Amino acid sequence: MRLFVLSLLCAFAHGAGRVKVVLRGESFRQHSHQNSREIGIGGYYPQKTASRSHIEQLVVPLFLDMGYSGVDVQLLTHPTEWDGDLKQWYRPFLVEANGTDPWLKTNYFGEYEAVLNLRVDMILKPLFGCALARAERHKVLFSMRCWKQGDTIAGGLDRINDVLVWIPTALSSQIPDGHVQALINNHDAMAPAIQWFGKGNVSYMLPGEQHDSDPEKDFNPLYRFAARPEGQDVSSVSLNWTSLCDDAHMNPVFLKA
Repeated sequence: MRLFVLSLLCAFAHGAGRVKVVLRGESFRQHSHQNSREIGIGGYYPQKTASRSHIEQLVVPLFLDMGYSGVDVQLLTHPTEWDGDLKQWYRPFLVEANGTDPWLKTNYFGEYEAVLNLRVDMILKPLFGCALARAERHKVLFSMRCWKQGDTIAGGLDRINDVLVWIPTALSSQIPDGHVQALINNHDAMAPAIQWFGKGNVSYMLPGEQHDSDPEKDFNPLYRFAARPEGQDVSSVSLNWTSLCDDAHMNPVFLKA
């Protein structure tokens, strides 16, 4: 039944254009260590939870609450013995798995209105879809400011949480050839973003919020990681964003934790 409903979304959705979601990194993690292969059977159900959250808190809201006509998912993950299951969890939206890094392709942005990059082991919370629906999606978006290791970088610019970035196609021509990676997995990405797009074209999903990018060190309202327990909220700024989900058209089915 779930796949049938998702298939109907694909068949009948119409609106602003298509979005590509690129999921990167290590899937089926069972430990929180960052510098070694961590996959194992202990990471199976946490990864399933993460994948379900991508559908329910991201893909479906892109159709229902943001009006996009299509969503394609690309997996850029390390091979595992459970790849068949991983691919199944993203059907019917999956268009490519473990293929060429999209940033290496010429004219990659051409067929999409925007591209969203995030970690495959990121478990999205219900607020995520509401925040993205309300965000200024015509701008390059990071999730929120990072307050650890100093609040700012050279020139007084914000450090950013480096696990997510939304890039509109309309701005992609301003990225120098071969430099898209400077916006991904980079706490200092605000500097190139402002240099290329201008300060007025860069924003956050949750403006004013400040958290460490690792939710084990600092709880945040948008996501947690499959292989890590959540820590306490120890941020310098933590705001109440629950009103983002108050609109009547937000489907309560997809707002459950």
